Amino acid sequence: MFFREDDVMEVDHKIPKSKGGKDSYDNWQLLHRHCHDTKTATDLAKAKAKEREIVERFERVKAIAKAYANNEDPNLKQSVDVPGNKSDCNSVEPKPTKRLEKVEDKWVMRYA
Repeated sequence: MFFREDDVMEVDHKIPKSKGGKDSYDNWQLLHRHCHDTKTATDLAKAKAKEREIVERFERVKAIAKAYANNEDPNLKQSVDVPGNKSDCNSVEPKPTKRLEKVEDKWVMRYA
């Protein structure tokens, strides 16, 4: 859209200051007020979606850690150290038991 003499314009930060953008000429752009409002709403919606994604991933990691701490497969909700495979065929080597434990300040996957 082109600017006209009577348009309401606002200066916008291309990269918001809250995201590390500088308050400098090369980070500014001139927008119509309604375009600026739309951009701000879109940026806020994207930030909230990203925050929700991070929270959901964190919750999933906590659930996986809890499942392994209880010696369960977090995807199948069953014990990990069941001998044989899913068809109870004893001709197959059982998978090693996995256990998640904290060593100092790091989480470590141990196989029994």
